[in-house]
Amino acid sequence: MGPPGSGKGSLSSYFTQHKNCFQLSTGNLCRKYASSKTRLGKEIDFLLKSGKLIPDDLILDMVKEELEVVSEESLILDGFPRTENQAKILHDFLKQRDFNFNIIKFEISEDLVIRRLSNRLVCTSKDCQAVYSTLKDSSFQANKENRCAKCTSILEKRSDDKLSVVKKRLQDYLQTEKDILNFYSTVGQPIVNLDASKPFSGLFEEVKKLIK
Repeated sequence: MGPPGSGKGSLSSYFTQHKNCFQLSTGNLCRKYASSKTRLGKEIDFLLKSGKLIPDDLILDMVKEELEVVSEESLILDGFPRTENQAKILHDFLKQRDFNFNIIKFEISEDLVIRRLSNRLVCTSKDCQAVYSTLKDSSFQANKENRCAKCTSILEKRSDDKLSVVKKRLQDYLQTEKDILNFYSTVGQPIVNLDASKPFSGLFEEVKKLIK
């Protein structure tokens, strides 16, 4: 768990490269659908560009489809659940299947989130979507050609990383985060808090120890 720009996606992607696990990113999933030009894709595309939350029923349908084809033992849910209703449905789903479930909450200041997102670039390949930064102190600094180091596709700024949209996304996140945390408290689910402003390498080592 964590607000946009806290590093969830980058860390999850790194784990899939170094550990036998699968990353399910609802953000990437939505953007993949948005590029499909279908009716559902156009609806999601509009919601993403306007900075609005995707309705639960659309998110859950996409997530269930993805979970049906996962073969790895470990699964990282990146950006899901994002509402109390999603958290309840996920909790029941995992409980029925006897999954071990850990929640890690990334804590980060609003100013740092805005700084990160204002300088973020994303690979335009829908099958890659790697994240980079124009910040010189970033662990994922973009090259001068603005090309993805993984697939050589062009990097571009996301439409929902504009300052006005970022602030709206943060407001939406903080409103729903409180409800989600309250729900997990009622069911006795432990939550580990981590300082997401730390350098990426240190954050990776902390999360790796927690997963072990």
